[in-house]
Amino acid sequence: MCDYHTEKCMNFIQSTCRWFLVFGRIKRNGYLCIRKNNETTDMKSYFKFLSRNKLYTAIEAFGLSIALAFVMILVSYAFMEYRVGTHQPDAKNLYVPGSGDYLGMTLGTAKEFFPSIPEIKEWTRFSDYYTDKGAVVDGQYFHVQARAIDSNFLDMMGMKCRGCATHQVLTDMHQALISESFANRAFGNANPIGQVVTCDTLQFKVVGIVDDFGREDLLEPTDIFVSMKLKEKDLDPMDQFGEVVTIAQLADNADPEKVNATLLNKYMGYWKKWWSHKKTTGSFLWGSSLVRWDKLYFSDITCPHVRHGSKTLVNVLLIVALVLLLSAIFNYINLTVAQIGNRAKEMATRRLLGESVLGVVLRYIKEAALFTAVCFLLGVLLAWAFTPLFNSILDTKISLFSSPVVWGCLLVAYLVISLLSGLFPAIVVSRNNPIDVVKGTMRLRSKMWFSRIFIVAQSVISMSLV
Repeated sequence: MCDYHTEKCMNFIQSTCRWFLVFGRIKRNGYLCIRKNNETTDMKSYFKFLSRNKLYTAIEAFGLSIALAFVMILVSYAFMEYRVGTHQPDAKNLYVPGSGDYLGMTLGTAKEFFPSIPEIKEWTRFSDYYTDKGAVVDGQYFHVQARAIDSNFLDMMGMKCRGCATHQVLTDMHQALISESFANRAFGNANPIGQVVTCDTLQFKVVGIVDDFGREDLLEPTDIFVSMKLKEKDLDPMDQFGEVVTIAQLADNADPEKVNATLLNKYMGYWKKWWSHKKTTGSFLWGSSLVRWDKLYFSDITCPHVRHGSKTLVNVLLIVALVLLLSAIFNYINLTVAQIGNRAKEMATRRLLGESVLGVVLRYIKEAALFTAVCFLLGVLLAWAFTPLFNSILDTKISLFSSPVVWGCLLVAYLVISLLSGLFPAIVVSRNNPIDVVKGTMRLRSKMWFSRIFIVAQSVISMSLV
């Protein structure tokens, strides 16, 4: 046999021996697990890995669960804040008029100006009704919040009422509507319809029960509604600015800017001595505003008798929650990559037995999906536990998972976290040759490669939080 063939034969023998040595070393260390159908087990080795690295598992589960709990709470809070005032049937066509820095107008503003503006289809009003002595029912005193409303208020605002029709209510000055909660407080299990409620020196007959305002309602909580005719009896129609809030319903094709400009001209024409086009030194009344109902909650312009929120606070809390989640994901990925060396022989065995790179990637993603699902479950439990604390801090009442939109966001978050948490470690593993496991070179290169990325990412997150 020639020297050339002899050399090739020796190389083949050495290569074969080397592979036998690899299989022998892996088998002796217990990483070769073959099913009866010659396929490796799917999740058993992963559970064994987690059980052998209890500290790693506890740190990752706790960190990711806490982050997810905070995200669930703050996303639910943000969604509720952005929903305030948006559920009225025609919220995008409802506008509140006012001056340049205040939305309350006089009692007679609508009657004086709106009939000559064809873009305004309908209007209604509401105002505080002050009761110094509260309300008395069968000799028992109750502290109440009362509002005066027009007869079309419930119908325009899409409010529900039982006991009377909503399109025409409180046609008599001696009638009243009460809220569901006040009905329970004052009358218990008895039927309040037809009963009498005394406010100061006036007696009102209860003709209907209105649903309580919810967390997403713009109006402040109200116990008793009385007729606006009581205000008309006591107030000058074109004086006392800010006493009454007027709501105008515009036509579908109306231009709010044009309507606002028309109103400003009418204000300046009627109150010539008091009203100016722009704010100047010593201005009493100036400019004109027309704020859409579903934008009123975050508006910078003051409006009485309605709730106001801070859009900046909501956005900041939402950003902090997302950054916290991003940091937890990076920690999860970093520790997973750091533990690659502990599973290196297992993955090398799978590759040597014929599993493709895609198979390894899908395996890591599947494991990450399982781990993330457990963390999501723990996050839900923690969210329920922490919600009372957040309610106290934010002075609100957060309703977790109150909308399908929130559930949809959480589902997207679960899929993204599972994909990222499984993809990065899989990429690190797939970049190496199985023979590098035996040589001991894979773990060092992987940690150096990913540590640089992680340091940069953590620096960006830290600066974002600051």
